Amino acid sequence: MSKSASPDSPPFVTVFNLSNALARPPLSAEIIPGGSEDWKSEDGSTLSPDFPFVLIDGNLGVPKKVLYKLYLVAVTMFTRVNIKQFDLIIASTSIILLANPAHQTALNARKRLILQGNLHPEKELEFTQLLIRASDECAKQSIIWHHRQWVFLQLYGAIQLVSDICKTLQPLNGWFGLLELDTLPDVPAGVVQNELSLIRCACEIYPRNYHGWNHWRFMMNIVYVSQCLGKHGEWMDVMQREYEEVENWVEGHVSDYTSMHHLYGLVERFGLSKPRVKERALELRARYGAHEAVEKYVRLLGGG
Repeated sequence: MSKSASPDSPPFVTVFNLSNALARPPLSAEIIPGGSEDWKSEDGSTLSPDFPFVLIDGNLGVPKKVLYKLYLVAVTMFTRVNIKQFDLIIASTSIILLANPAHQTALNARKRLILQGNLHPEKELEFTQLLIRASDECAKQSIIWHHRQWVFLQLYGAIQLVSDICKTLQPLNGWFGLLELDTLPDVPAGVVQNELSLIRCACEIYPRNYHGWNHWRFMMNIVYVSQCLGKHGEWMDVMQREYEEVENWVEGHVSDYTSMHHLYGLVERFGLSKPRVKERALELRARYGAHEAVEKYVRLLGGG
């Protein structure tokens, strides 16, 4: 790095301080309005220049004006680092992605660090979960969800299937194709359950979250294949719990047709009771008939 881009200069120190705060990690992170002058620290004092962030009870707030200034600093840092300066790459890309989660080059750099063994996949899942919860811009990005799928694959490896099992798998339009088998990570049931909860959180942050629901379908494909492998018990529990969660979600989000479409797909995928779903859809139409999404949902289920 050039002398003007020294990691010891104040702006770069602030980038490192924010990156370290994100890596701990905090209980939550949020991009908050305004600049550092608009906020006070936990003890009521003015925010310091090297840590112009709000940290209260483990919850981190990053003023938007501060973040955008640091974004420019982080981009400069990122473009000038040596590929062996792992700490600089992690620090700069952390701030870049918080401000611009669609930054493919930053994500690719972090992928390389994972493949080299210089960034642990679990830390990356922790970091991207924090991003998703931090803002609607992060929650809606397909590139972040795809990145998580890739990281899951690096951490757990692909589901191992034998030829006899492959014959029992039923492709379903829009849900699952046999060519996707080598991309499904062998994620434990508890981790899948946590991921499904994260997706619902993202869909609250960014309503009608198409890419979030696509990731939900990816995770439910893991549940389906695991059940086909004879792993019942906890996987059956995950499926049943998620069916109930999405059914309740639909009733509480009557303008979210994407969720309704995915609930219908879940029923088809796992061979659940269509009459029950249709009955509840008709009840929704009786209460919320003015909502176009509800009417489309009833038609999807053949309710007329």
